[in-house]
Formats: sequence, structure tokens, C-alpha cells
Amino acid sequence: MISFTWNNTDKELIARLQKKGPSVIQALIIKLNALMLRLQSKIVNEKLREGNPLHTITGNLARSIVAIPAVFEADRVIARVEGASGTAWYGRVHEFGGTGAYDIYPVNKKALAFFSNKWTMVPGGGMMLRTEPVTHGKGIIQAMRSTGPKRRAAGIAAFGASGGIVTKHVLHPPMPKRPFMAPALEEMRGVIISELNDAIMNTLKE
Repeated sequence: MISFTWNNTDKELIARLQKKGPSVIQALIIKLNALMLRLQSKIVNEKLREGNPLHTITGNLARSIVAIPAVFEADRVIARVEGASGTAWYGRVHEFGGTGAYDIYPVNKKALAFFSNKWTMVPGGGMMLRTEPVTHGKGIIQAMRSTGPKRRAAGIAAFGASGGIVTKHVLHPPMPKRPFMAPALEEMRGVIISELNDAIMNTLKE
């Protein structure tokens, strides 16, 4: 959140602001709309698509990031960028972090199969991950799914040798906090303040 105040400012500036009030408000609305579009672009292109901190997979989260048109309410001009709505709800988990551990169960199969090098058993025949599963072994998984007996047997053997795990369910630790919107705003804070200030000063000069 970024806010401006003119409390304790010199009387001449206050008088000019009061006189130019409608023009200043309009200038702020125009400038804020442009700035929010830039902030939206920064979030999508730098924080999501470039993998810092997140990588784009489906594009749902990136498409949910929208700039909301600025409005004048009471004594404030408000503009914002919103995201993580609808099917991209998981964006809120990335931004603020998970609230607790959660269970993962197989949907269409009898068990889960994955690679992990740090885990511990939990009551009920499941496991609790201490780190995220290692992302590798696509060739091994494909071999395990093969209809050819020899290739499938080789895939199963390689799966076990590579630390593969088969379990009924997994207790996943809380998702870590990986904010992508707040950091983008902080990085643009100086630019936003500077350009809003310029918009106000230029309007007062007219």
C-alpha cells in the first residue's frame, strides 16, 4: 500500500491543492491507471514467467493478475492490482504461505509413487515429506508404465534404486511463502511515488 498526505504542509500548497482539487484527482487517476498496468506487467513477466519466484505452468495465475481502474472514494484515490482468483486460488498460498500440513491421496490409483531422499513414516502406512519431491526420473516413470515386460521390470528396478517411494498417502508440510505481488510493489514503490508527485506538481503549475 502507498499513501500520500499533505498534513503540516505549507499553507500555499494546501490552498493550491484545494483550488486544483478536481484536476489533481483526475491527474492522479490517469497516472495511477498507467502505473498499475506497469505493476501488473512486472508481476506477470518478472515474478511469474521468468521464474522469480514462480514458474509458469498453466498460465492460470498469470492470467488472473489484473489492474483495477483507479477510483476516487471519499478523500482517497484508490488503485490496485489483484490476482489469484477463481482457478488460480493457489496464488494466495504462494503469496502468504500455507497454514498447515495437508494429506495427499491417490485419485485414480492405489498408491502414490515419487522420488524423495528425506522422509519418515507416519501412522497408517503413509509418509511425511521433509523436503519437496525430487523432480527427475521421467524416463524411469515412462519405463514403469511400459507394456513391455522387460522395459517395465527395468523401470521398476531403476525406480527403487533411485530412491523411489510407493505409499498410500503423503502428509505434505505447509507450503512455503513465496510472494510475487508484494515484492513487485516494493520494487516499484519509488517510481510510483515519484511519478505521482510529478503528476501533482505538473497539475498545480497549469
